[in-house]
Amino acid sequence: MKNILGFLLFLSLASPLAARCRTASEAEFKAAALGKTRVVFFASWCKSCEAHLTPDYAKDSVFVTSYDNAEIADEVLKKFLAAEADHAICIVDRDERLAMLYKLKFLPYVVPI
Repeated sequence: MKNILGFLLFLSLASPLAARCRTASEAEFKAAALGKTRVVFFASWCKSCEAHLTPDYAKDSVFVTSYDNAEIADEVLKKFLAAEADHAICIVDRDERLAMLYKLKFLPYVVPI
């Protein structure tokens, strides 16, 4: 029982946006973006997005997808970010609010913040 409670406490303290792609509110996105230098909009089917899905971008970017579900986005980031995928922040923009906020026009779309 102690192990289960400890695990649940660990999950509650862990960053809700790190390592795995998740849906987030605009406020959660803004909090996650503090200290980052860019937002990278991507999609699993976008071949030209691969140039911006590199381990070098993992620590200073927020990755956003409006077109994939969390599982697919996770797979894409793990493939291209390799070991750095666990440090990446990934948000699924399910209602496309972030796409509208940043005036998404094409993919990949990289916005300095």
